[in-house]
Formats: sequence, C-alpha cells, structure tokens
Amino acid sequence: MDYGDMNSVKERLNTPLNDSEEDSRICRAITQASVLIDQELEPYTTVPLNPVPQVIEDCANDWAAGIVRNEVTNPSSQDSSPNVFIERAKETLCRYLALKWEAPCPFAAAAEGMTFSGKIASSRYKTDEMKDQWDE
Repeated sequence: MDYGDMNSVKERLNTPLNDSEEDSRICRAITQASVLIDQELEPYTTVPLNPVPQVIEDCANDWAAGIVRNEVTNPSSQDSSPNVFIERAKETLCRYLALKWEAPCPFAAAAEGMTFSGKIASSRYKTDEMKDQWDE
C-alpha cells in the first residue's frame, strides 16, 4: 500500500500537476518511500497501516520527493547539501516512532547521534491537540 500521492509529491517538487513527464518516476518513488516507512514501522505495528495517519502520508510524500530530487540532481555530484525532503521525512518518522512507541530513532547514526525519546519529542508540542495529530 502506498502512503503518498502523486499531486502532493508534485507540489513539493514545484512540478505542475498537469505535467506527466515524471509521473512514472514519482510513482516508483512513492512506492519506495512507503516500503522504507513500513520497514521502520514493522517492529512496532502491523503494516501496511490502515487507516494511514496524516503524518505518515506527509512523511511518504516528503521521502518520495527526496528520492525524485536525488535521481534528477545526481546526489554524488559536487553538491553535498543534505536533501531537505528526506531529512524532514526521517525526522518526522523519528518523532512518530518516539511518540507512539517510545522507540529510538532508527536514523540516529545519520543524524550525528541525535535520538528522539518520547519525552523529548512530546516536549516540542505545546498542547495535547498538537500531540494528538500523531495518534490519528
């Protein structure tokens, strides 16, 4: 089950919604992002998720946009700047895992040892309403 959607990925990439030139690449990236997310969630819950929380949809859309960006821009080139889409997707998934299951961030090594505990992640939210979005 794919968690992302074509239009959301196109919006992140500033691609016109009626431009179908990259549709197959975007579709593959959405599937790849969904698989990567499922791999991280599988130790804690049944995958694929159904219903899919909005935060996971957003994560998949960011990750897919990052995959497409990497394919198009060739990340092995001189530009060593981090891919903002993939970084945001990983941070979102880390927070989700911490809030739902108090799980460690699976990308901690990539984030220079940064981990998210339930206490740290939940302290970023000012109200219970903001935290509740992660439980949907």
